[in-house]
Amino acid sequence: MGPVDFLKLGVFLLGISALILASIALHSYLTQPRGPYERFWAYCDFNTVIIRANEDLRNVSVLDVNGSLICNFDEIPKGSDRVCKVGGGGVYRVVSGREERAVVCSPIAPKQAPGGD
Repeated sequence: MGPVDFLKLGVFLLGISALILASIALHSYLTQPRGPYERFWAYCDFNTVIIRANEDLRNVSVLDVNGSLICNFDEIPKGSDRVCKVGGGGVYRVVSGREERAVVCSPIAPKQAPGGD
């Protein structure tokens, strides 16, 4: 057996340490806690409240600021969207069970004709 080549041994040990560090980083990425789980998302676009269900929902209501019922959905399956046309700009509440979201609808800006003043 000849003399030990320290250069090859060093490169080998660097490769092993890189594999160990990569596996630790991958493990920490896969096991890190996720953010809070949302049962549903709600947002407004073009005077329409859109509700996206991340799990099966029952008895979902869209209310205006005064509590008047605008839309009611008996069931929204997981992964589905439902739309509710609202009267215009303002704040609306989306209620599902004990969870509630506030949605702000901005009024649609009037379109100006090209070349107009």
